[in-house]
Amino acid sequence: MNITHREGIMQTLLTDDEYNTLPPHMQRVVYEYEEVQIKYLKLGTYIEAQTAVTPELIQLIKQYLAMEAYIAILLERIETSD
Repeated sequence: MNITHREGIMQTLLTDDEYNTLPPHMQRVVYEYEEVQIKYLKLGTYIEAQTAVTPELIQLIKQYLAMEAYIAILLERIETSD
């Protein structure tokens, strides 16, 4: 399987100063974004290593795609926050 990770997904979004000036709820969004990114990349690596398509692998691929959508939503929230 070949899964292409979006370029720059692990980049740092904010400096420490920028992060510290965010309201608490947006700090939680940034934290969640970073945590989900790590899990997303690990899952992608696992999926790529699989050689047989099984029902479980299909479920993992669906989960991977859902995580990608969730990451995009979190990023949009971060980019548009005031």
